[in-house]
Amino acid sequence: MTRRPGYVFPLLLIAAGFILLSNNLGLLHWETWGSIWHYWPVLLILWGMEIIARHTESRAVYFAAVLLSIAVIILTVFLAWNGFPPQDRIENGMIWTNFFNKYF
Repeated sequence: MTRRPGYVFPLLLIAAGFILLSNNLGLLHWETWGSIWHYWPVLLILWGMEIIARHTESRAVYFAAVLLSIAVIILTVFLAWNGFPPQDRIENGMIWTNFFNKYF
């Protein structure tokens, strides 16, 4: 069984570069970094996906994991960019209650 190269760190590096470039162009504000930090469990998910992908024999599973990881990173940046979760809801512990009441 051959070990495939890791892909999570390069993807995170690309995402960080994109965020810093967006900040320099005035498209993104520094407050987004605080919002992104609330998504730290995404790193564990990406790490687990990388472990699964690196130990599989199937090329399809490997590329599916890479594409899914890219989608997760884009979704995380998008949510943080749009200010979810709002700071007042984080402090009150009402994130999911208000989210479900609003959307469901």
